Amino acid sequence: MLGLLLSDSEGKFLRPSPFPSGEAPLARIPRALDEEQGSTTSASPEVLLLPPRRRYWCLSASRGPFVDEGRVCIFAQATTAKTFALRQEKLYRYRSILEEGDELLSRLLGYIQTYEAGSKELPSGVRCSEIYRGRNVLYHLESPEGDYTVKHFGHLVRARQLYYGWTDTGKARRSYLHALQLQSLEILTPEPIGYIERYDRLGGLTNSYYITRYLEVTGSSLQAQAREGGVEPSLTRDLAHFLADLHTSGVVHEDLSPGNLPYIYHPESDSYSFALVDLNRMHFTASALDEATSIENMDRLFAHPRATEALARAYATARGWEAEPVVKALNRVCDRFWLKRLPKLALRYAVRYQGVSSATFLRLYGQYLRWRRLRHLCPFAPLRTRLMEQEQAFYTRFLEPEDVRRALALREGYTHSPIL
Repeated sequence: MLGLLLSDSEGKFLRPSPFPSGEAPLARIPRALDEEQGSTTSASPEVLLLPPRRRYWCLSASRGPFVDEGRVCIFAQATTAKTFALRQEKLYRYRSILEEGDELLSRLLGYIQTYEAGSKELPSGVRCSEIYRGRNVLYHLESPEGDYTVKHFGHLVRARQLYYGWTDTGKARRSYLHALQLQSLEILTPEPIGYIERYDRLGGLTNSYYITRYLEVTGSSLQAQAREGGVEPSLTRDLAHFLADLHTSGVVHEDLSPGNLPYIYHPESDSYSFALVDLNRMHFTASALDEATSIENMDRLFAHPRATEALARAYATARGWEAEPVVKALNRVCDRFWLKRLPKLALRYAVRYQGVSSATFLRLYGQYLRWRRLRHLCPFAPLRTRLMEQEQAFYTRFLEPEDVRRALALREGYTHSPIL
């Protein structure tokens, strides 16, 4: 299979098209991305024929091979015997947008590994602190080279290590490429510096780091609006405009949650600027998202009905749509998402705040599901009433604290406290 790539001598990759003439540069992507990529040497744009029997990935690596007819840049990425041999000799791979990137990334990796090893003897002028620790770890690294945010992606199971290594679709690499694409679309995200990947001798990806410039933000999460329903008109308005810009640009962030939209407050104008982070799970489309897809993409953003309605009205205004259909549709998709997520949230609540073990909760939840199914099937009113009482007791104790939207209570007819 042959693919087409438009490029010029400065490393500008142009919009893929069967008609190369007259196309404007889409994004400035340096040649330093990969020595395995195709490139051209002529001063004017031309068509580059990529060799057969290689794997090609668009800038949204998760969306699969070959040419996207839209605005996504295309480049060649080959997993060949030569590449495999190279990785056996060189277990670390550094990729950066900067000319001095390999050296810089190597030094930053040394600082991080020293800190992770528990050593307090960091070089003079270097400070490292944790911003977040979960499945992945986020560090703020202050050094003579500058201030950086380093995301260390967590350990992968063996099958996923081999898959990411052999297909070159690791999370750090995807984050870096997606950040470059967002920059080309003038969407705010921490400035990408590069990524580091470590491979084993079978080509499996065992470790990866994504490095950006440190971005000073006013708030790192919209959790107050999401859970408590606090509605600040200027914040909701600016958030809606930011999301509308994302969707009209064809950007689909697949984990659009409150923690992935840090913001900067500008007191002089009482306005907010939003950034997009956690970029490994996203893709780009060739055209603006339609109404259904746009609304579906916001399902996990706000759990509280009051915040959901305020966002829906502001978003409808930003897109020039009627408000009421958007409010109904967003409430519907939010109910569906949070109902699906409710058992996991209830398990966490039971373990943290009620001292119940995971095994005990799962056993009780299994009983609750059996009671509910039986009630729906049972033709006898006295038995249905008894089953309803048992369900109600379980709901009140374990599920109601996390059923913020009261979606389950309304669906099943449980007695519940009002939404605050």
